[in-house]
Amino acid sequence: MAALVKGLLYLASILLLGAGVTGRFVLPAPPDAALTRRLRWGALAGAAVLMIASALDVLLTLQGILGFVDAPLVQGYLANTRHGRAVLVRLVLVVAVTLLTLRLTGRQAADEGAVTRGKGARLATDCLLVLAGVALLGTFSWTSHAAAMGGTPPLLADLIHFAAAGAWAGPLVFLALHPNWGEHRPALTAAFGRVSRIGMASVLALFATGTYTALIHMQDPARFVTSPYGLALGAKLVAVLAIVTIAALNRFVLLPRFLRGGAAAGLRRAIRWEAGLLVVVLLLTGALTTSALPHDAGPRPSAVENLGSFLRFLTPP
Repeated sequence: MAALVKGLLYLASILLLGAGVTGRFVLPAPPDAALTRRLRWGALAGAAVLMIASALDVLLTLQGILGFVDAPLVQGYLANTRHGRAVLVRLVLVVAVTLLTLRLTGRQAADEGAVTRGKGARLATDCLLVLAGVALLGTFSWTSHAAAMGGTPPLLADLIHFAAAGAWAGPLVFLALHPNWGEHRPALTAAFGRVSRIGMASVLALFATGTYTALIHMQDPARFVTSPYGLALGAKLVAVLAIVTIAALNRFVLLPRFLRGGAAAGLRRAIRWEAGLLVVVLLLTGALTTSALPHDAGPRPSAVENLGSFLRFLTPP
């Protein structure tokens, strides 16, 4: 149950933040009315699930630790623990990001903003959305396995990993939901070009931060690969490899065919598969983050030392 709630938290975050990213930074502004409705409903759905799942996360944590839950206990937990304070900050940021997204993704708001506020004001509002979104993701990193490792590098790697996944997955989900592809070919052409560039940068960031995160936990390679954490990580890697394969097919085969005027059905189907697998990865991340870390307490070897241990594990004498 805890893993499912964590997965829903990650999925809802991507849905909420993806609406703003898609409306402001991926699709040409202003989006058409049908897509605007999808962006707004997606943001609202993500915000609602985030709030409910955050509350469930606190309740499940207390139930797991103490075996019971009551109002004074919840109040004390929220006020006096890192996890509780992170949840409170997250709820405030959810409201802020939702309001900014609803303001920025509307067709009418985009048209009026171009006239009345100017580029400087719109840029400032966009920056607020980005900063609030990064801070929202930071509430997860602050209570993650990376936080338990101590120091800034693991926290920063975790935040970059989550942000890269969100920047790629969010727009893909909403592009998969884009109505009437045939009527919006120019807009989709521009959007797919941007998502392709975002996807390439995201894959590189995910590979670098994911490798680093795995290495700092790999104190004992044999124990690591057979632990629940290692098995969840392996399942996640298989799903990511499938996503990268589909993304390459989209980028080098289906997208050029679409740009030459070909039918949209094949590309749309592949985009939906890619988006669906990204959702699976987020749910697997929930299982990963609720699995016990496969190492002992106390001083731990560095990532470089763990890499040497892993290479020796792969090539025994």
